[in-house]
Amino acid sequence: MTFKNKHSFISGFLGAALLIASSCALGGCTEIADEPQGIDDAGNGTPLTIRATASGFVSCVQGDTPATRTPTENGYTTEFNDGDAIGIFALKEYATPDVTPVDGVYNLKLVYTKAADGSGSWAPASGDTHVLYSYDDLVYVAYYPYREGITIKQDIETEIFKDLAANAKLQPAADQSTLAAYTGSDLMAAFARPATDPTDANKKVLTLAFEHLHALLVLKTNKLFNCTPPAGAGFEYSDPMLGADATAKDAVINGIKALPMGDGTFRAIVKTASADIVPTGNYKTTGDKTVLYTGASLAAATFTAGKYYTQQVNMLESPDESVIRPLQEGDFFCSNGKISPYEANSFSSPVIGVVFYVGRHPEDNGVYVDKNGNPMEVHGYVINRSEGTDQWHNGGGTDFGTYKSTTDFNGYFNTDKLQAISAGYNDMMTYVRKQTNSPQTTSGWFLPSIGQLIYIKKKYAEVISKSFDKCGGAMGRGWQHHYWSSTEATAANSYNINWDSGTYSQKNKSSGSMVRTALAF
Repeated sequence: MTFKNKHSFISGFLGAALLIASSCALGGCTEIADEPQGIDDAGNGTPLTIRATASGFVSCVQGDTPATRTPTENGYTTEFNDGDAIGIFALKEYATPDVTPVDGVYNLKLVYTKAADGSGSWAPASGDTHVLYSYDDLVYVAYYPYREGITIKQDIETEIFKDLAANAKLQPAADQSTLAAYTGSDLMAAFARPATDPTDANKKVLTLAFEHLHALLVLKTNKLFNCTPPAGAGFEYSDPMLGADATAKDAVINGIKALPMGDGTFRAIVKTASADIVPTGNYKTTGDKTVLYTGASLAAATFTAGKYYTQQVNMLESPDESVIRPLQEGDFFCSNGKISPYEANSFSSPVIGVVFYVGRHPEDNGVYVDKNGNPMEVHGYVINRSEGTDQWHNGGGTDFGTYKSTTDFNGYFNTDKLQAISAGYNDMMTYVRKQTNSPQTTSGWFLPSIGQLIYIKKKYAEVISKSFDKCGGAMGRGWQHHYWSSTEATAANSYNINWDSGTYSQKNKSSGSMVRTALAF
């Protein structure tokens, strides 16, 4: 089998249709029987079409990303290749202790042939005349990869799978550093009964839903890189970032020589155990330096067949490489006016907020000056880590002349209007003025527009919340989960966003809500 590079997220099942040659091509029966046929009619049943799917490895850590066959973080799925083979058994409905095969189909080798159009078919090896038929009291059991001499017990499905997983000929290889050895270690099995084809009532199909009988350990190697902004970016980086160590090689995972994926990750199929296991091993990095690692214990009840676990190793030595890295939403803005990349392992300067938009928004009409009074360009916007609670305004119904749009990024412009007129009132502008920890080269803190808050909410679950998880300051945990914007609706009301639902509405200015400021840099 081969890995095929996909998009970063891929479907949970690989779905290539696998077809057995028809009985006409093999000299068998040419008509569909009108009456059900039992095994006593062996050799005269309805010829089968076979379809197969393979379930994906699923993370044994709650909240981790599910995967097809291998973790989705590397965007790979699995396809059968010419010459791949499965073994299949035709058995009489688990009639223990009767082990007589039906139609001589007992560990029959089926070989895959892939056509130029990407479709594929399965057939017995050259010279083999076996045909797979459908009978009412028949069950098929199949496994991958094919091995000679495999036997099974006619018992319940789980016992058959246990026997296969324990078979000495089907154990993971000690050296899986080649693709052939790795895929050859990934034991999968399926059982199925013939059924009527949902697309053609005159045909019978056998759908084999393969599942993994071993588990998967993934090693993810990282090291530090210095970050360099693109030319003319208008910002500086404060800290290095963790990134994949593409120089890593010769990885060993729990005694197995692992398959390198070419992106700093390695994989090894491992046998599940009755006792807890600890991911451990080593690899080599720049200058053939050996790195040893030991992970946390994995409970045997959790790390079961069909599950995967990723062990991450971070080398924190001074970086010897640099990467050009554009500004990204979710990056950290520090008190020194510099950016710490989202992938940073630690912060050399305190984080005061998170970047929520890169560049200047087209609907921003503000004329920006920094805290020193100098004109400034806008390279991005930051939402504060901290928040407070206050009234929007308590001086009566006054229209301050802010923009009324619900889509613009005019928080800076609106705040300028409010600061100029509302001095002396006990309102949220008092709170905004007390936010003094912004660098001199920035706009200073302002109250975001409703358009800015809507955008932050839109990106919150996907990006921004993950950054706040790292630096602290999650949104939506205040006393009422509503945030004021700087956008007026009328003289009496301003716009407010409900953080739980993401909806916005008008609210009387004398009401209290959460206040969280933003800045531009």
